Amino acid sequence: MTDAGHAMGISAAGDVRAALAAIATQAFIRRSDATTTLDLAARLLRDPEPLMHKASGWMLREVGARVDRDLLIGFLDLHAGQMPRSMLSHATEHLSAELRAHYRGQPTERPRPFRRG
Repeated sequence: MTDAGHAMGISAAGDVRAALAAIATQAFIRRSDATTTLDLAARLLRDPEPLMHKASGWMLREVGARVDRDLLIGFLDLHAGQMPRSMLSHATEHLSAELRAHYRGQPTERPRPFRRG
């Protein structure tokens, strides 16, 4: 279970519920409120589950498309180097090819997987 999931009161029943919580922020996005989505996405940056990365990336993309592109750009400016690859890829889908390349080319702060000898 993720820390973000615990913070949102999600039970240990699974990461699917935490991913659904991320996707549920769509209701806030439809009301032009991106704060919950941005907060949750920041909390899920280091989550080990790929499902979290995908869900967060989708919602970040929607923030940029439906609420304010500058909010997405600000989030990416702060966190692109920490974002898991799939989250970054989904979040930048609606951006120009130049901006996608810029954010994907940022120095990574992502932990490297441990590889034995």
